[in-house]
Amino acid sequence: MRHEESKLFLVLLALIAFCGVSNSGSLEPPGPPAPTMKNLSDVEPRIAIRNDYDTLTPVVISFSGSYYLAEDIYGFHGAHGIEIQVDDVTLDLNGFSIIGNIEVGSLDGISAGTLNNITVRNGRVRQFQRGVMINAGNGSIVENVQASLNGLIGGGGQGIQISNGVIRNCAAIGNAGTGIVAYGGVIENSAADGNGGDGLVVGDGVIRGSVSDNNGGHGISGSLGALIVNNVSSGNTGSGISSHGVSSVIGNLTTDNTGAEISAAGALILNNKTN
Repeated sequence: MRHEESKLFLVLLALIAFCGVSNSGSLEPPGPPAPTMKNLSDVEPRIAIRNDYDTLTPVVISFSGSYYLAEDIYGFHGAHGIEIQVDDVTLDLNGFSIIGNIEVGSLDGISAGTLNNITVRNGRVRQFQRGVMINAGNGSIVENVQASLNGLIGGGGQGIQISNGVIRNCAAIGNAGTGIVAYGGVIENSAADGNGGDGLVVGDGVIRGSVSDNNGGHGISGSLGALIVNNVSSGNTGSGISSHGVSSVIGNLTTDNTGAEISAAGALILNNKTN
């Protein structure tokens, strides 16, 4: 019996040794540890924009990509604050301002010509001849931008102007000319207050959910093909809403405008309130 117990004991020891070897894994070191820190380009893949105080040259974006302001940007004589020269650019103002000096002839705060897919967001542009100007092209977006006090000494005075794109959650305040303009585009959830010309202007596009008060021209102006819906327009020197040609004026509130509350020859006028 003792002999049998000894054999069983040896078998158990062998099994324990086998299991220990099979589960222990390699004793060889795994090699150098892999890096755990991310590169700066991984953490912040966008390109920072700062003033060039060494050469005193304006900011020009000549490569497609994503950019952000790292500080307030100041305009120079005879130059745009930021000039975009290529398609496919996103410019995040990052809560900062682009500040011009109209007394010495700063041009546009942000300027883009006939370009596609330009996005500008999240900041302020003031004291240029014109604020944000994206003159043509398709797919432009301007959002969460305030344009103020542009054009007070000569030239233009528009706050924000684009073509074939979207302006949303923006404000134009105290500009010498028109507040916000979208030709063939959309203006939504935006405001124009105290501008020298019309407050909100759209050509063959849409203005919705916006407010236009105390402007020197019409509060809201649309042309052929415009849809003007669910806006408020009050205290403007011209008409509250002026839209001509085959267009639609629906569900708006106009009050205390010097001109007609709604002037819309040839338009569909439906469910508006006027005082």
